[in-house]
Amino acid sequence: MKIVAAISTLFLSFMMTGCGEETKSTVWWSDHIEQAKEKDRECKKSGDDTDNCRNAREAVFRYDQAHAPLPKFGKDFEKEVLEGVEKMKKGQPLE
Repeated sequence: MKIVAAISTLFLSFMMTGCGEETKSTVWWSDHIEQAKEKDRECKKSGDDTDNCRNAREAVFRYDQAHAPLPKFGKDFEKEVLEGVEKMKKGQPLE
C-alpha cells in the first residue's frame, strides 16, 4: 500500500509540474520582442523566475544592448583623441 501511495504522489507531482506554460527559447522571445517586454514586466511584477521569465529577460537585454544609443563626446574630447593618435604615430609619449 505504501508503494502505491508513493507512486501516486510521484505521478501527481509530475502531472502538476507539466501543467505550466510552454517554455519558449531566447531566440523565440527575440523574434517577438514586444511579447518579451510584456512577459518581462509580468515576471518583475509577480516575482516569477521561470524559464520563460529568464529567456524573455535575456531577449530584452540583448535587444536593449543592440539598440543602445552611441555615446556622444564633445569636440574637445575628439580633438584630444586625434592629438593622442598623432603622438602615438610619431612615437611621442602621451601625457
